[in-house]
Amino acid sequence: MKWYIASTLITGVMSVLTTFLMTWNFDSKYIGVYGLVSSTAAFLLLLFYLGLDQALVRNFNTSENKKNTLYNCLLPCLIFFIIGSLIFLLNYSYFSKIVYGQSNLLFIILTCCLIFLMLIQRFFLLIIRCEGESKNFAINNILNKFLYILYILVFIVFSLNSGSFSLIYGLLASTLICNIFLLRSVYKYLIFDNSLYFDKKYFKYAIPLLFSTFIIGLLAFLDKFLISKWYGLNDLGKYVVVYNAGLVFSYFTSLVNIIWMPFVFKNQNRDIVEVINRFLLLVGYAAIFSASAFFLIKDYIGFIFPQEYSSLIKFIYFIVINCIVYTWSEIPSSIILLKNKSIYNLIAVLANLGLVVLCIPILKNNGFEYFFLIFFLGNLFSLIIKLIIASFLDKEFKIKINILSLIVLVCFSILYFFENIGFWYALILFLVYFTFLIKSILQCYSYLKIKKYEI
Repeated sequence: MKWYIASTLITGVMSVLTTFLMTWNFDSKYIGVYGLVSSTAAFLLLLFYLGLDQALVRNFNTSENKKNTLYNCLLPCLIFFIIGSLIFLLNYSYFSKIVYGQSNLLFIILTCCLIFLMLIQRFFLLIIRCEGESKNFAINNILNKFLYILYILVFIVFSLNSGSFSLIYGLLASTLICNIFLLRSVYKYLIFDNSLYFDKKYFKYAIPLLFSTFIIGLLAFLDKFLISKWYGLNDLGKYVVVYNAGLVFSYFTSLVNIIWMPFVFKNQNRDIVEVINRFLLLVGYAAIFSASAFFLIKDYIGFIFPQEYSSLIKFIYFIVINCIVYTWSEIPSSIILLKNKSIYNLIAVLANLGLVVLCIPILKNNGFEYFFLIFFLGNLFSLIIKLIIASFLDKEFKIKINILSLIVLVCFSILYFFENIGFWYALILFLVYFTFLIKSILQCYSYLKIKKYEI
């Protein structure tokens, strides 16, 4: 666990440095191309997984023939990828015009190469994680970030001329090198022998996950795609910079996510719902504390970015709070998973997508800044749906304790977007919820210590 935590913190710091170097040394249009290629690859990658990456996690440790498990999960993904790539390459003009806005074979080639390398890396890392090689896992994540930073520094130090796909070349190179290092750890599972056979149980587990994974991937891709279509690559580059700057916070909230689900399942036979209720209240306080805190410090972080980004600094707020909302939503999700009703999580995801689709006229006609607000409200709506579903599944799960926090957060965020928040109002909110947060942390710690829950 310590290696996971260490790598998360280190890669978080390195992501800050990466965003800083990209912002100051590359044209926003090139950053937009980087965002479009990487988000397109990430979206298509979720389809090429076929849900079999989750089937690998589910079955690898309990399988008597781990090599067969890997081949049953990885090989169909590679076959599907090859078929998909051939379709994209043979019709490159059509697909590149849809996504990139112009006929460009290189765009399709780089996207396919990135998908392939990311697909291989995903399965290699899952094997390492399933085998408990946390040190190897952590080193790979850090190495990936380090190599990319090194690539950008070469451009800066030697004053190399950058082009539309310069940032993508670095991403490909760093991922390829990391995959070569990972190959040493998983090589023993890649050798063909007579023990390999097709087992359809992996597809039975994976296919139901494919639709929900598709919706989640679509939401992550939709904002970048629509901004590039409606507002151009230059504005997309600015959006990507702000998005990545706020997303750095996710490296810290993910520490909670890494710990939370294993903790819940380890203690599911005890009075875990009481703990869930306490943490639900705590994260609600943390969301409003963070919201008011960001408002108070936002004017002091503008120096990190060039002048052209100064008017967009305030929108980092929505990405930061989104990270907390995601962690918040993991709490009712744990109730849903404990009841073996994971399909209900799909309802929340569809509600999120539905809100975004309904707001398309607003997104198209009022500037790309509205994407920050609408996608944030979509995630918040998804959280509310999960809270309601969890309360129906378990009567001991209390959503009333979060109603006030949800109302305050929604009102504060909307007023913040339209710049109608006063300094003293934010300061009072900060002090009040800081007090609530500290009190809640102490109560949760005391409860866990007294009841001796396994962490």
